[in-house]
Amino acid sequence: MFSVLQTLFLITLLNTQNVAPLSSPQEVSNSSPEIASRSELLKQERLQKEKELKPYKLGKLEKRLLSLETKGFRESLGTRFGDFYFSQGGITTGAGFSATGRYFKANLFDSPIDISASAGYSLKQYQLYTFQIGNILRKSPELFLRTTSSGGLSLFEKTKEREGDFYLYGEFTYRDFTQEDFYGLGTDSDKEDRTDFRLTGPSYEGVAALRFGDNAGAFLRGGLFQPELRNGRDSAFPNTSVLFDDETAPGLDQQPDYFRFATQFFYDYRDLPGDPETGGLLALSLAKYFDRDGDQFDFYRLAFDARQYIPLWSEQRILALHFYASLDEESGNSRVPFYLMQTLGGSDTIRGYPDFRFRDKNLFLISTEYRWEPTPAVELVLFYDTGKVFHERSDFDFSNLKSGYGFGVRFKTTDSVFLRLDIGHSEEGTNIYLKWSASF
Repeated sequence: MFSVLQTLFLITLLNTQNVAPLSSPQEVSNSSPEIASRSELLKQERLQKEKELKPYKLGKLEKRLLSLETKGFRESLGTRFGDFYFSQGGITTGAGFSATGRYFKANLFDSPIDISASAGYSLKQYQLYTFQIGNILRKSPELFLRTTSSGGLSLFEKTKEREGDFYLYGEFTYRDFTQEDFYGLGTDSDKEDRTDFRLTGPSYEGVAALRFGDNAGAFLRGGLFQPELRNGRDSAFPNTSVLFDDETAPGLDQQPDYFRFATQFFYDYRDLPGDPETGGLLALSLAKYFDRDGDQFDFYRLAFDARQYIPLWSEQRILALHFYASLDEESGNSRVPFYLMQTLGGSDTIRGYPDFRFRDKNLFLISTEYRWEPTPAVELVLFYDTGKVFHERSDFDFSNLKSGYGFGVRFKTTDSVFLRLDIGHSEEGTNIYLKWSASF
């Protein structure tokens, strides 16, 4: 046993003596000039690369994709030449595919005055021209339900960077809407009675807007509106005057000039107006139309808008709720002209019915959406819309409702929906809507 241990000790000792001792880095450098020069060469190459390093430049395709992500499809497709802007859309519901050009000049001649001029044209020959001058509300406002043929009210858009708290400007608008549909009044109107009319005319108005903190504001508009009805240009349907008269379509025979005044108050507590995940919005508006030529068509309009967004266990699953009501009241023996009445049907109200399908003095709408976001850029939606139009206030109930349901797909940027596809079904068939905006 002792001899074995001695033998192992001698072998270990001999192996240790045959291994060269470790050298310090300095010794290696001194003993190997070739290794030292190679190390210095690599060091010099690294220093040279650092001097030549330049920021990475995006290619044209990368710039377009980045614009798509940050601004949205509609805005990124727009073109700008100095103070001139060109984009698609921007006229009204039912106009079809359209293009709009705009000139905007801020602080004209170093003054606090801005000017804006725009012109829009669609494949259905719709036209919309607008000129504004003053301290203009520059951020695109959110539509209050939707833009009606007579010009809708607007809400402020809640933005990260505020441009001011007060706006005051004059506005001239000329509209030529060539194919506005009319089926008759009430929920019992027949889809076979579809007709069309053409609504044209200018408006001259003053606009004032005031913000109260980050979430509340008021909007005031007043001036002269001069509508005129003509024969519609849709050859597939008869003119409204063929199937209806002034009794069944009030205001068909004559269209007076109106003095129009409207005010709106709102409280917006959504986390992200372009694509909310929580919070909500409350808005109340009151408008008065004065028949300039008499008192035959004087009326008031009271409207209420409420929206709420509820996360369902995560931010990727949202229950969105929308309630809207609009009530018109005549002054004395006056009437509400049919072409100024609010409507149900279309991409912003009851999907499953065509635009302007139901029309009357009063209406309410309830919309619900279940939104699921499998990826940040895409959202899948199931929706159900219901509501009714009615002539008398006493009919404000849940009988004889019209409903539509379906599914949709939204394509989104980091803070907004820029394109949505909705397929809605109702008892009258199926409709497909492609829009450059969110539903609500």
